Amino acid sequence: MNTFSNEQITEMPCYQNVAFRPLEREALHHRIASAMIWLLLLASIFAALAYVNAELFAHIKPYLPFAYPAYAVLYLAWQYMSYRRTGFAIREHDILYRRGVFWQTTTILPFSRIQHSEIHHGPLQRLWQLSTLQLFTAGGHGADLAINGFTQEQSQSLRDVIGQANRDHNQQ
Repeated sequence: MNTFSNEQITEMPCYQNVAFRPLEREALHHRIASAMIWLLLLASIFAALAYVNAELFAHIKPYLPFAYPAYAVLYLAWQYMSYRRTGFAIREHDILYRRGVFWQTTTILPFSRIQHSEIHHGPLQRLWQLSTLQLFTAGGHGADLAINGFTQEQSQSLRDVIGQANRDHNQQ
């Protein structure tokens, strides 16, 4: 069971020096399954196009044996690289989330700014006991930070840590 404890919460060094934790291995399985569903949907669209408009499909058909497998391999490789380059860290007063394959983006969200949080589980996420944790701050229309790939226990544990940090901050 992966829950967060006080030992895992680090001090406040520069974010460049923080050791980011990778997402769970199940998050990779979820990404690959989602990618496979997309690739099957794309193949179905090509099959429907062949059925509905054979003349247009005749122009595309010579390229499909090369283009579709190349796209599939690149898309799956992108999902894998994206998983490997995604990480998070929990410090005493904030959470950091790093993502991006070529251009890395690091989001730092102080616990004191978080107004509320939500945990979502899609059908494929439930299959691997994963969830998406969304963190909201004041003044935004959507989630300021959404982390897809936590286990359900991690999401609930982090939600509890944030709630406790906000209660401690409000008492001061």
